[in-house]
Amino acid sequence: MEGRFMRKKLSREEIESILDLIPLQIAYRDLEGKHIYFNKSYASQLGINKKEELYGKKYEEINELIYNVNQIKKTDEEVLKRKTNIEYKEVIYINNKKYIYEINKIAILDKNNAKGILSIMKTISYDEELDKLKEGFFSNLTHEFRTPINIIITTIQLLENQLKVFNISDYKNLLLKSIERIRINSLRILRLSNNFIDLTNIYNDNVNLNLHNYDIVSTVEDICLDINNYGKFKNLKIIFDTEIEEKIVSFDKVKLERIVINLISNSIKFNDGNRIINVSIYLKNNKVNISVKDNGYGISEKKLQTIFSEFSNSEKRLNKVSEGCGVGLAIVKNLVEAHKGEIKVKSELGKGSEFIIKIPDVFIKDLENDSWLNKVYNNREERINMELSDIYE
Repeated sequence: MEGRFMRKKLSREEIESILDLIPLQIAYRDLEGKHIYFNKSYASQLGINKKEELYGKKYEEINELIYNVNQIKKTDEEVLKRKTNIEYKEVIYINNKKYIYEINKIAILDKNNAKGILSIMKTISYDEELDKLKEGFFSNLTHEFRTPINIIITTIQLLENQLKVFNISDYKNLLLKSIERIRINSLRILRLSNNFIDLTNIYNDNVNLNLHNYDIVSTVEDICLDINNYGKFKNLKIIFDTEIEEKIVSFDKVKLERIVINLISNSIKFNDGNRIINVSIYLKNNKVNISVKDNGYGISEKKLQTIFSEFSNSEKRLNKVSEGCGVGLAIVKNLVEAHKGEIKVKSELGKGSEFIIKIPDVFIKDLENDSWLNKVYNNREERINMELSDIYE
Protein backbone atom coordinates (compact mmCIF):
# COMPACT_ATOMS: atom_id res chain seq x y z
CA MET A 1 0.00 0.00 0.00
CA GLU A 2 2.80 2.39 0.96
CA GLY A 3 4.48 1.81 -2.39
CA ARG A 4 1.34 2.78 -4.26
CA PHE A 5 1.42 6.25 -2.74
CA MET A 6 5.15 6.86 -2.95
CA ARG A 7 5.86 10.14 -4.68
CA LYS A 8 7.40 9.89 -8.09
CA LYS A 9 10.46 12.06 -8.52
CA LEU A 10 9.89 14.13 -11.61
CA SER A 11 12.67 14.57 -14.09
CA ARG A 12 13.81 18.01 -15.19
CA GLU A 13 12.21 17.43 -18.59
CA GLU A 14 8.86 16.59 -16.98
CA ILE A 15 8.99 19.68 -14.76
CA GLU A 16 9.80 21.89 -17.75
CA SER A 17 6.95 20.32 -19.74
CA ILE A 18 4.54 21.15 -16.90
CA LEU A 19 5.83 24.74 -16.65
CA ASP A 20 5.40 25.12 -20.42
CA LEU A 21 1.67 24.47 -19.95
CA ILE A 22 1.29 27.33 -17.47
CA PRO A 23 -0.06 30.50 -19.17
CA LEU A 24 2.28 32.74 -17.16
CA GLN A 25 5.66 34.06 -18.26
CA ILE A 26 8.23 32.33 -16.03
CA ALA A 27 11.99 32.91 -16.15
CA TYR A 28 15.03 32.27 -13.97
CA ARG A 29 18.13 34.47 -14.26
CA ASP A 30 21.46 34.12 -12.48
CA LEU A 31 23.39 36.85 -10.67
CA GLU A 32 24.81 38.12 -13.96
CA GLY A 33 21.33 38.44 -15.44
CA LYS A 34 21.74 35.50 -17.81
CA HIS A 35 18.60 33.56 -18.73
CA ILE A 36 19.11 30.08 -17.26
CA TYR A 37 15.50 28.93 -17.65
CA PHE A 38 12.28 30.26 -19.16
CA ASN A 39 9.02 28.61 -20.16
CA LYS A 40 7.31 28.58 -23.54
CA SER A 41 4.98 31.47 -22.67
CA TYR A 42 7.96 33.72 -21.79
CA ALA A 43 9.75 32.92 -25.06
CA SER A 44 6.56 33.37 -27.06
CA GLN A 45 5.98 36.82 -25.53
CA LEU A 46 9.43 37.88 -26.75
CA GLY A 47 8.73 36.46 -30.19
CA ILE A 48 11.42 33.79 -29.82
CA ASN A 49 10.76 30.46 -31.54
CA LYS A 50 13.89 28.57 -30.53
CA LYS A 51 14.90 28.51 -26.86
CA GLU A 52 18.55 28.42 -27.90
CA GLU A 53 18.17 32.04 -29.04
CA LEU A 54 17.70 33.17 -25.44
CA TYR A 55 19.56 30.66 -23.25
CA GLY A 56 22.50 32.27 -21.45
CA LYS A 57 21.75 35.73 -22.76
CA LYS A 58 21.50 38.89 -20.68
CA TYR A 59 18.89 41.59 -21.18
CA GLU A 60 21.51 43.79 -22.87
CA GLU A 61 21.83 41.16 -25.59
CA ILE A 62 18.10 41.29 -26.35
CA ASN A 63 17.87 45.07 -26.01
CA GLU A 64 16.31 45.36 -29.45
CA LEU A 65 13.33 43.30 -28.24
CA ILE A 66 12.60 45.10 -24.96
CA TYR A 67 12.59 48.91 -24.76
CA ASN A 68 12.81 49.58 -20.99
CA VAL A 69 15.52 47.03 -20.13
CA ASN A 70 17.18 49.30 -17.56
CA GLN A 71 14.05 49.45 -15.41
CA ILE A 72 13.76 45.65 -15.41
CA LYS A 73 17.43 45.28 -14.45
CA LYS A 74 17.05 47.74 -11.58
CA THR A 75 14.22 45.80 -9.96
CA ASP A 76 16.25 42.58 -10.41
CA GLU A 77 19.22 44.16 -8.64
CA GLU A 78 17.01 45.47 -5.83
CA VAL A 79 15.43 42.04 -5.21
CA LEU A 80 18.85 40.33 -5.17
CA LYS A 81 20.34 42.99 -2.91
CA ARG A 82 17.54 42.75 -0.35
CA LYS A 83 17.10 38.97 -0.75
CA THR A 84 13.35 39.39 -0.88
CA ASN A 85 10.43 39.29 -3.27
CA ILE A 86 8.33 42.08 -4.73
CA GLU A 87 5.04 42.37 -6.56
CA TYR A 88 4.28 45.27 -8.87
CA LYS A 89 2.80 46.33 -12.19
CA GLU A 90 4.94 47.42 -15.10
CA VAL A 91 4.34 48.64 -18.62
CA ILE A 92 6.90 46.92 -20.86
CA TYR A 93 7.46 47.55 -24.55
CA ILE A 94 8.33 44.34 -26.42
CA ASN A 95 8.93 44.45 -30.17
CA ASN A 96 7.45 47.98 -30.15
CA LYS A 97 4.20 46.74 -28.58
CA LYS A 98 2.91 47.84 -25.20
CA TYR A 99 2.12 45.21 -22.55
CA ILE A 100 0.91 45.61 -18.98
CA TYR A 101 2.24 42.99 -16.55
CA GLU A 102 1.61 41.92 -12.99
CA ILE A 103 5.11 40.85 -11.95
CA ASN A 104 6.35 38.80 -9.00
CA LYS A 105 10.12 38.64 -8.56
CA ILE A 106 11.61 36.25 -6.01
CA ALA A 107 15.23 36.02 -4.87
CA ILE A 108 16.42 32.39 -4.92
CA LEU A 109 18.73 31.77 -1.95
CA ASP A 110 21.44 29.21 -1.26
CA LYS A 111 22.53 29.23 2.40
CA ASN A 112 21.23 32.79 2.72
CA ASN A 113 23.15 33.94 -0.34
CA ALA A 114 21.22 35.05 -3.41
CA LYS A 115 22.10 32.96 -6.42
CA GLY A 116 19.44 34.05 -8.88
CA ILE A 117 16.01 35.52 -9.42
CA LEU A 118 12.73 33.90 -10.39
CA SER A 119 10.39 36.12 -12.38
CA ILE A 120 6.69 35.28 -12.79
CA MET A 121 4.71 37.60 -15.04
CA LYS A 122 1.04 37.77 -15.94
CA THR A 123 -0.12 39.73 -18.96
CA ILE A 124 -3.08 41.97 -18.16
CA SER A 125 -5.39 42.83 -21.02
CA TYR A 126 -6.06 46.51 -21.62
CA ASP A 127 -9.77 46.00 -20.96
CA GLU A 128 -9.08 44.31 -17.64
CA GLU A 129 -6.60 46.97 -16.59
CA LEU A 130 -8.82 49.82 -17.72
CA ASP A 131 -11.75 48.36 -15.78
CA LYS A 132 -9.62 48.37 -12.63
CA LEU A 133 -8.45 51.89 -13.35
CA LYS A 134 -11.97 53.13 -13.98
CA GLU A 135 -13.23 51.66 -10.73
CA GLY A 136 -10.46 53.23 -8.67
CA PHE A 137 -10.29 56.47 -10.59
CA PHE A 138 -13.96 57.34 -10.58
CA SER A 139 -14.26 56.43 -6.90
CA ASN A 140 -11.49 58.92 -6.11
CA LEU A 141 -12.64 61.38 -8.73
CA THR A 142 -16.14 61.63 -7.25
CA HIS A 143 -14.70 62.65 -3.89
CA GLU A 144 -12.10 64.99 -5.37
CA PHE A 145 -14.56 66.86 -7.58
CA ARG A 146 -17.18 67.07 -4.84
CA THR A 147 -14.87 68.84 -2.36
CA PRO A 148 -13.96 71.95 -4.41
CA ILE A 149 -17.43 72.16 -5.97
CA ASN A 150 -19.05 72.15 -2.51
CA ILE A 151 -16.68 74.91 -1.39
CA ILE A 152 -17.52 77.00 -4.45
CA ILE A 153 -21.28 76.53 -3.96
CA THR A 154 -21.07 77.35 -0.25
CA THR A 155 -19.00 80.47 -0.95
CA ILE A 156 -21.44 81.69 -3.60
CA GLN A 157 -24.38 81.12 -1.23
CA LEU A 158 -22.59 83.09 1.47
CA LEU A 159 -21.98 85.97 -0.93
CA GLU A 160 -25.60 85.96 -2.08
CA ASN A 161 -26.87 86.12 1.50
CA GLN A 162 -24.48 88.92 2.44
CA LEU A 163 -25.27 90.98 -0.65
CA LYS A 164 -29.00 90.81 0.08
CA VAL A 165 -28.52 92.36 3.51
CA PHE A 166 -25.34 94.47 3.55
CA ASN A 167 -23.60 97.14 1.50
CA ILE A 168 -20.90 95.72 -0.79
CA SER A 169 -18.29 98.30 0.26
CA ASP A 170 -18.59 97.17 3.89
CA TYR A 171 -17.56 93.64 2.97
CA LYS A 172 -14.66 94.20 0.60
CA ASN A 173 -12.31 91.81 2.47
CA LEU A 174 -14.96 89.10 2.58
CA LEU A 175 -15.52 89.48 -1.15
CA LEU A 176 -11.79 89.25 -1.91
CA LYS A 177 -11.37 86.14 0.25
CA SER A 178 -14.43 84.55 -1.31
CA ILE A 179 -13.19 85.25 -4.84
CA GLU A 180 -9.83 83.68 -3.92
CA ARG A 181 -11.59 80.54 -2.58
CA ILE A 182 -13.55 80.25 -5.82
CA ARG A 183 -10.37 80.74 -7.88
CA ILE A 184 -8.35 78.12 -5.97
CA ASN A 185 -11.09 75.52 -6.06
CA SER A 186 -11.71 76.16 -9.74
CA LEU A 187 -8.01 75.44 -10.30
CA ARG A 188 -8.40 72.19 -8.36
CA ILE A 189 -11.18 71.11 -10.69
CA LEU A 190 -9.09 72.11 -13.71
CA ARG A 191 -6.13 70.12 -12.35
CA LEU A 192 -8.30 67.02 -11.89
CA SER A 193 -9.64 67.40 -15.43
CA ASN A 194 -6.11 67.73 -16.83
CA ASN A 195 -4.98 64.62 -14.95
CA PHE A 196 -7.92 62.70 -16.36
CA ILE A 197 -7.09 63.81 -19.92
CA ASP A 198 -3.40 62.95 -19.41
CA LEU A 199 -4.21 59.44 -18.16
CA THR A 200 -6.49 58.89 -21.13
CA ASN A 201 -3.73 59.96 -23.52
CA ILE A 202 -1.19 57.76 -21.76
CA TYR A 203 -3.34 54.64 -22.01
CA ASN A 204 -4.08 55.39 -25.64
CA ASP A 205 -0.35 55.84 -26.39
CA ASN A 206 -1.11 59.41 -27.39
CA VAL A 207 1.53 61.41 -25.50
CA ASN A 208 2.85 63.90 -28.04
CA LEU A 209 5.95 65.97 -27.35
CA ASN A 210 6.55 69.47 -28.68
CA LEU A 211 10.35 69.21 -28.77
CA HIS A 212 12.56 72.28 -29.03
CA ASN A 213 16.09 73.12 -27.94
CA TYR A 214 16.13 74.92 -24.58
CA ASP A 215 18.52 75.69 -21.76
CA ILE A 216 17.33 73.10 -19.25
CA VAL A 217 19.31 74.72 -16.40
CA SER A 218 17.62 78.12 -16.65
CA THR A 219 14.22 76.44 -17.16
CA VAL A 220 14.48 74.53 -13.86
CA GLU A 221 16.01 77.51 -12.04
CA ASP A 222 13.13 79.77 -13.15
CA ILE A 223 10.61 77.24 -11.82
CA CYS A 224 12.34 77.25 -8.42
CA LEU A 225 12.40 81.06 -8.31
CA ASP A 226 8.73 81.32 -9.24
CA ILE A 227 7.64 78.81 -6.58
CA ASN A 228 9.83 80.56 -3.98
CA ASN A 229 8.02 83.79 -4.89
CA TYR A 230 4.63 82.08 -4.81
CA GLY A 231 4.13 83.32 -1.27
CA LYS A 232 1.37 80.91 -0.24
CA PHE A 233 3.37 78.63 2.05
CA LYS A 234 5.09 79.52 5.30
CA ASN A 235 8.64 78.32 5.94
CA LEU A 236 9.07 77.17 2.34
CA LYS A 237 12.52 77.50 0.84
CA ILE A 238 13.64 75.92 -2.42
CA ILE A 239 17.42 75.79 -2.77
CA PHE A 240 18.62 75.50 -6.36
CA ASP A 241 22.10 74.26 -7.20
CA THR A 242 23.75 73.27 -10.47
CA GLU A 243 27.09 71.86 -11.58
CA ILE A 244 26.63 73.34 -15.06
CA GLU A 245 25.85 76.93 -15.97
CA GLU A 246 24.07 76.19 -19.23
CA LYS A 247 22.92 73.07 -21.07
CA ILE A 248 20.94 73.22 -24.31
CA VAL A 249 19.02 70.00 -24.89
CA SER A 250 15.82 68.99 -26.67
CA PHE A 251 12.69 68.67 -24.54
CA ASP A 252 9.05 69.69 -24.30
CA LYS A 253 9.18 72.78 -22.11
CA VAL A 254 5.58 72.67 -20.89
CA LYS A 255 5.80 69.00 -19.98
CA LEU A 256 9.19 69.32 -18.27
CA GLU A 257 7.89 72.25 -16.23
CA ARG A 258 4.92 70.14 -15.22
CA ILE A 259 7.23 67.28 -14.19
CA VAL A 260 9.41 69.49 -11.99
CA ILE A 261 6.49 71.45 -10.50
CA ASN A 262 4.70 68.19 -9.66
CA LEU A 263 7.77 66.76 -7.88
CA ILE A 264 8.27 69.97 -5.90
CA SER A 265 4.54 69.96 -5.09
CA ASN A 266 4.87 66.44 -3.67
CA SER A 267 7.82 67.52 -1.54
CA ILE A 268 5.76 70.40 -0.14
CA LYS A 269 2.80 68.14 0.63
CA PHE A 270 4.73 65.50 2.51
CA ASN A 271 6.73 67.84 4.71
CA ASP A 272 6.05 69.13 8.21
CA GLY A 273 7.08 72.64 9.21
CA ASN A 274 10.66 72.83 7.95
CA ARG A 275 9.97 72.94 4.22
CA ILE A 276 13.45 73.02 2.72
CA ILE A 277 13.56 71.46 -0.73
CA ASN A 278 16.82 71.01 -2.62
CA VAL A 279 16.70 71.02 -6.41
CA SER A 280 19.95 70.26 -8.21
CA ILE A 281 21.16 69.59 -11.77
CA TYR A 282 24.20 67.62 -12.86
CA LEU A 283 25.43 65.58 -15.83
CA LYS A 284 25.98 61.83 -15.56
CA ASN A 285 26.27 59.11 -18.22
CA ASN A 286 25.17 61.42 -21.06
CA LYS A 287 22.01 62.41 -19.21
CA VAL A 288 20.90 65.57 -17.48
CA ASN A 289 19.96 64.60 -13.92
CA ILE A 290 17.42 66.74 -12.06
CA SER A 291 17.14 65.93 -8.36
CA VAL A 292 14.29 67.07 -6.08
CA LYS A 293 15.13 66.24 -2.47
CA ASP A 294 13.24 66.93 0.76
CA ASN A 295 13.51 66.08 4.46
CA GLY A 296 9.84 65.24 4.91
CA TYR A 297 7.84 62.17 5.88
CA GLY A 298 9.59 59.74 3.56
CA ILE A 299 8.12 56.66 1.88
CA SER A 300 8.02 53.12 3.25
CA GLU A 301 9.85 50.31 1.46
CA LYS A 302 6.53 48.70 0.56
CA LYS A 303 5.12 51.89 -0.96
CA LEU A 304 8.29 52.46 -2.99
CA GLN A 305 7.39 49.40 -5.06
CA THR A 306 4.18 51.03 -6.33
CA ILE A 307 4.94 54.74 -5.96
CA PHE A 308 4.64 55.36 -9.71
CA SER A 309 1.44 53.33 -10.12
CA GLU A 310 -1.89 55.07 -10.57
CA PHE A 311 -3.71 55.96 -7.34
CA SER A 312 -0.89 54.85 -5.04
CA ASN A 313 -0.41 57.13 -2.06
CA SER A 314 2.16 57.36 0.67
CA GLU A 315 0.89 56.95 4.22
CA LYS A 316 0.47 60.70 4.68
CA ARG A 317 -1.21 61.38 1.34
CA LEU A 318 -4.90 61.72 2.10
CA ASN A 319 -4.84 63.92 5.17
CA LYS A 320 -5.44 67.57 5.92
CA VAL A 321 -2.15 68.57 4.32
CA SER A 322 -3.12 67.58 0.83
CA GLU A 323 -5.70 66.03 -1.42
CA GLY A 324 -5.47 64.30 -4.76
CA CYS A 325 -6.26 61.16 -6.73
CA GLY A 326 -2.67 59.97 -6.46
CA VAL A 327 -2.11 59.97 -10.22
CA GLY A 328 0.52 62.72 -10.29
CA LEU A 329 3.61 60.52 -10.09
CA ALA A 330 2.19 58.05 -12.61
CA ILE A 331 1.77 60.92 -15.07
CA VAL A 332 5.25 62.25 -14.25
CA LYS A 333 6.80 58.83 -14.94
CA ASN A 334 5.09 58.58 -18.32
CA LEU A 335 6.07 62.12 -19.32
CA VAL A 336 9.69 61.39 -18.40
CA GLU A 337 9.66 58.13 -20.37
CA ALA A 338 8.13 59.95 -23.35
CA HIS A 339 11.39 61.94 -23.38
CA LYS A 340 13.28 58.59 -23.46
CA GLY A 341 14.30 59.36 -19.90
CA GLU A 342 13.89 57.59 -16.59
CA ILE A 343 12.92 58.42 -13.02
CA LYS A 344 13.97 56.85 -9.76
CA VAL A 345 13.30 57.51 -6.08
CA LYS A 346 15.31 57.10 -2.90
CA SER A 347 13.48 57.37 0.39
CA GLU A 348 13.42 56.39 4.03
CA LEU A 349 10.55 56.85 6.46
CA GLY A 350 11.07 59.89 8.65
CA LYS A 351 14.11 61.09 6.70
CA GLY A 352 12.69 62.37 3.43
CA SER A 353 12.76 61.46 -0.25
CA GLU A 354 14.76 62.20 -3.37
CA PHE A 355 13.30 61.94 -6.87
CA ILE A 356 15.79 61.96 -9.74
CA ILE A 357 14.74 62.37 -13.36
CA LYS A 358 17.22 61.68 -16.14
CA ILE A 359 16.73 63.42 -19.48
CA PRO A 360 18.96 62.39 -22.42
CA ASP A 361 21.65 64.93 -23.27
CA VAL A 362 20.44 65.27 -26.85
CA PHE A 363 20.50 68.35 -29.07
CA ILE A 364 18.37 68.01 -32.20
CA LYS A 365 19.61 70.06 -35.11
CA ASP A 366 17.26 72.18 -37.20
CA LEU A 367 14.87 72.71 -34.26
CA GLU A 368 14.05 76.30 -33.37
CA ASN A 369 15.60 77.72 -30.24
CA ASP A 370 13.28 78.87 -27.49
CA SER A 371 13.48 82.65 -28.04
CA TRP A 372 10.02 83.18 -29.53
CA LEU A 373 8.47 80.17 -27.80
CA ASN A 374 9.14 81.75 -24.41
CA LYS A 375 6.37 84.23 -25.17
CA VAL A 376 3.96 81.48 -26.17
CA TYR A 377 4.62 79.39 -23.05
CA ASN A 378 4.99 82.26 -20.62
CA ASN A 379 2.16 81.07 -18.38
CA ARG A 380 4.28 79.17 -15.87
CA GLU A 381 2.61 81.09 -13.04
CA GLU A 382 -0.74 79.64 -14.09
CA ARG A 383 0.71 76.11 -14.14
CA ILE A 384 2.27 76.60 -10.70
CA ASN A 385 -1.02 77.89 -9.30
CA MET A 386 -2.84 74.88 -10.71
CA GLU A 387 -0.33 72.21 -9.61
CA LEU A 388 -0.09 73.63 -6.08
CA SER A 389 -3.83 74.21 -5.73
CA ASP A 390 -4.46 70.86 -3.99
CA ILE A 391 -2.17 71.70 -1.07
CA TYR A 392 -4.03 72.88 2.00
CA GLU A 393 -2.20 75.10 4.47
